[in-house]
Amino acid sequence: MRHLITTCLAADSLQRVICDDCSDVAGNLDISPGAASIVPGHATLVLQFRDPSVEQQDLFQRTARRLIEECAADVGSHRVQVEARWRGGRGGFQGLLPALMDEALLKHVAAAAKRHAAGDWMTMPSGAGHDAQTIAKVIPSAMMFVPSIDGKSHVFDENTSDDDLVLGCRVFTDACALMLEEAAAAASAAQKVEARSRL
Repeated sequence: MRHLITTCLAADSLQRVICDDCSDVAGNLDISPGAASIVPGHATLVLQFRDPSVEQQDLFQRTARRLIEECAADVGSHRVQVEARWRGGRGGFQGLLPALMDEALLKHVAAAAKRHAAGDWMTMPSGAGHDAQTIAKVIPSAMMFVPSIDGKSHVFDENTSDDDLVLGCRVFTDACALMLEEAAAAASAAQKVEARSRL
C-alpha cells in the first residue's frame, strides 16, 4: 500500500495534463488507522481538479484512472484492493458544467478595474463552484475577486486588507454604474425607435 500511494502521489503523468488555465489540483490523503507503528489497513486518496474546459477535466480524469489502474496492477497483491469513485467529468465538477462569464458584464468590470487599479488587476478563471456557475444558466453573470493577504485562501487565517476591500467596493460600484448606464442608453434608444415607428 505504501508503494501504491507513493507512486500515485509522485506521478508525473498528472502533471503533464495540467495546463496554465487550470484552477488547481488539490489532494487529500487519509490513512487508517494513522499510527506511526501500525501498517495501514485502508487509505483514501482524493484528487480534485478544476478547469473551465470540460475536455481538460476529462483528460485529467482519464489520466488519473489509468494511473490508478497501473498502480493497482503493479502492487500485484490480492490483499490490496483499489476502488475508484468519480464525480465530474462530462458532468463537470460535482455534476456542474463549467460556466463562462458574460463578456458584456466583464467588459464593465474590467473598465472599472482599469480606472481604480490600473496595472494592478488581472483576468483569471476561477474554477471553483461559485453561485455564478448556476446563476449563469439563467441570467448573464460575472464575478470579481479581491486578493487575500499573502494569497492565502480557504484557510483559517484568510484575510483581506481594508484598503483592498475599499478598492474592491469602488471597482464593484463603478462597474454596476457602467452596466446601468449602458442599459439605460439601450432602453432610451429602443424607445426612440418605437416612437419613430408610430409616426
